[in-house]
Amino acid sequence: MAKSGILGTIELLNGTQRDISPMNDLFLNYLFKDEQEWETLRSILNIVLTEYIERHPVTSMRLVEGDIKVETQYDYYLDTKREKTQDIKITGADGKKLTYVEFQNRANPDTPIKIRALRYYSLGIALNAEGMSNQIWLLAEDADDVLEGQTFANYNIINEVTGNAYQNASGMMFVSLKRLSESDTVAGNLASFLLGANPNPTDERVKEIAGRFTKRFAIFKEDKEVKSKMTRSDEFRAEGFSLGKAEGFSLGVIATAIRLLQKGQEFETVARNLDLEGAQLEAFRIEAQRNGLLPT
Repeated sequence: MAKSGILGTIELLNGTQRDISPMNDLFLNYLFKDEQEWETLRSILNIVLTEYIERHPVTSMRLVEGDIKVETQYDYYLDTKREKTQDIKITGADGKKLTYVEFQNRANPDTPIKIRALRYYSLGIALNAEGMSNQIWLLAEDADDVLEGQTFANYNIINEVTGNAYQNASGMMFVSLKRLSESDTVAGNLASFLLGANPNPTDERVKEIAGRFTKRFAIFKEDKEVKSKMTRSDEFRAEGFSLGKAEGFSLGVIATAIRLLQKGQEFETVARNLDLEGAQLEAFRIEAQRNGLLPT
């Protein structure tokens, strides 16, 4: 990596330099949309799952095995009309076992993790009622309302009377990368790399993963679509800051979004480039309607 904590720096179309960490959302979606990197994703998950199974052997969680197909949210980040779901969906060969993966950087996003996870959990089950739809959340910051102070948490539907899991029960697993990184294990080595605290892993499997990240980043940083997306995002934020400064006070993100809408930007474009989602997105929609900028 170019310097501690980052994979390298990308130069945007406006000349701005932006550091990219291993947990950067756009980069991870770019990385794993490529079929050549599906085994890299499998390796990351299986290293983490192996550690969990060793610590908690009585579990319904299993390694990711067999033929898989991976879908990412990369197109969402390129400002299409797609709805944002979870970052990554892994489908097994029979189509009945799904694993959703979320690389989460902040412990306190606008919509709390415990609420987002439940929404995604319900959606996954609804879309795959006859199979399993497990979630794995890799958390860069600890969200202790779901982790409860532990490195791992895994929630399932359990019969309280018998202690048995519901048939084809799907789970919601949360992983504290910070706590995991403190362990002297392969998974700890991997967690340190993902957090940017370990640019030079010692474990051979993690070295290979780090090498794939570095190789793909060299392509990522030259990709015109990526530069365009990041430049738009950078300029939107800069314009929002300038609006606030010109008015002599710091505008809230919703007020900034409304100002950009008033300047002729499309609602979807503003929302996407300011990373509005959940309650914040709905607040923007309501305020835009109140100001006559969107139909009610």
